[in-house]
Amino acid sequence: LQHSRRETRWEPMHWLLALLLLGPWLVPIFGQEENHVHELPTGDSGGTAMGALRLDNYTFDKVRALEGFSLLVKFDEPYPYGEMEEEFETLCSIAVSLPKFLIGEVQIVEKKGDEDPDGNENLDLRDRFGLAKASLPAYLFFMESQVERYQGPITAADLAGWLRRHGVALPALGTIPELDVLAHRFLTEGHSV
Repeated sequence: LQHSRRETRWEPMHWLLALLLLGPWLVPIFGQEENHVHELPTGDSGGTAMGALRLDNYTFDKVRALEGFSLLVKFDEPYPYGEMEEEFETLCSIAVSLPKFLIGEVQIVEKKGDEDPDGNENLDLRDRFGLAKASLPAYLFFMESQVERYQGPITAADLAGWLRRHGVALPALGTIPELDVLAHRFLTEGHSV
């Protein structure tokens, strides 16, 4: 019996697949610095919460001018974190499905001293609405030609309640939107609980 050995020819796609699969293990072998971090893109949009539009001094007025849309804009420093940011992310997640309502985020970057003054971002928007650095994050609601600033506690429930009082049909946190509609209809048609 003669055993024939089949030759395998590596196509370019095989090499690519091998590099993708073995890449993380090959980096330390081929002399990369140990403290050098290799990461794949994660979808991070520069510190903007998922469900929010990242706005700047070029895009702000264009989005605000969209006819028939209301807009909540958070003015804040870049890469916010903590409990208030988590509350904002919660608000974005419940508002994403609403038609004719958008949430935006403007990141204010102010460089001082010897740093590059051209690195300042969106200071004109901050100044236009009279916002001080110490007052960030600040929430402004734009509906047609009206602008109103939110002054309450920064929680998703409080922001959502404030927006509902201004005509945005946000569901209450922890509820099922369809049942909210049924309950509202039940109470407005003269039924009592």
